[in-house]
Amino acid sequence: MILVGGFITLFSVITEMIKLTNILSLISCPSSLLGLNTVSTEGLFLGMAEMTNGCKLIAGLNIPLKLPILCFLISFGGFCVHAQSVSLLQEAKLPCKPYITGKTLCGFLSFFLCIIWETIKV
Repeated sequence: MILVGGFITLFSVITEMIKLTNILSLISCPSSLLGLNTVSTEGLFLGMAEMTNGCKLIAGLNIPLKLPILCFLISFGGFCVHAQSVSLLQEAKLPCKPYITGKTLCGFLSFFLCIIWETIKV
C-alpha cells in the first residue's frame, strides 16, 4: 500500500509541477491540428501521466473527441498505473515489455473502437 500511495503522490506532484510551469503550452500548437485546444491537450497529457486527474479535466470539456480520448486514457491507464504494475512485475520476475505494449495497444484499440461506435450509433 505504501508503494501504491507513493506512486500516486509522486505523479500528483509531477503533474502539478507541469501545470505550474506551463510546459504543456509548448505542445499546444501541434495539437491544434487535431482539433484539440490547450485545455484538452493538457488533459490528455496529464491523463497519460495520472489517469484520474486527466479524465476529470477532459470530462468537463466540450470537445468533439471527448469520449474516445477518455476511452484511451482509461484503457491505457497512465504512467502512474504503469509504474505500480511494473514494480510488481519486477518483484515477480516477469517481463514488463509485453504489459506496456499490451496496455498501449489496448488504449489505441479502445480509442478507435469508440470512434467507430460513435459513427455507427446514429
